[in-house]
Amino acid sequence: MQALSQPTDHGAWRPLSIHPWLGQVDERIFVAAVPHIDTDAQLAAYLDVVQAFTEAQKSPYAWIAKLGPLLSTTATQRRLFAESEKRRAPYDAKLCAGVAVVTESPVARGLVTAVTWLSPPAYPKRIVSSFEEGVRFARLQLALPIDPADRS
Repeated sequence: MQALSQPTDHGAWRPLSIHPWLGQVDERIFVAAVPHIDTDAQLAAYLDVVQAFTEAQKSPYAWIAKLGPLLSTTATQRRLFAESEKRRAPYDAKLCAGVAVVTESPVARGLVTAVTWLSPPAYPKRIVSSFEEGVRFARLQLALPIDPADRS
């Protein structure tokens, strides 16, 4: 299983060798593109890779998250995502410049907005309707300073 490169105005993103659902636009912009979730164990393994990858970062980074099947996750899978987000929060507060969540669905945008409102992330998050818009947001966020004190 291999992540597919997606063409953008800024070039295609490339898969990362550590997991087929992860890629990068450049050295500081990473892509999470989950094509499907077959089992809770598969999702847990993916989230462990994301955790280790996040902890290994030494300079500011940004993510572009393509929602894909995340709207049809089970309660257990949503809990796994929430726990993963909580574990990464200390690292994200220090170095994550922002996350662009890509979805064209108004329902998905509403769901992400509600979840973010109830549980604000440790980084700026924007819901965007295209991958290119996500890249622009990521680049803008990376141009700004990150102050962990403003995120607690």
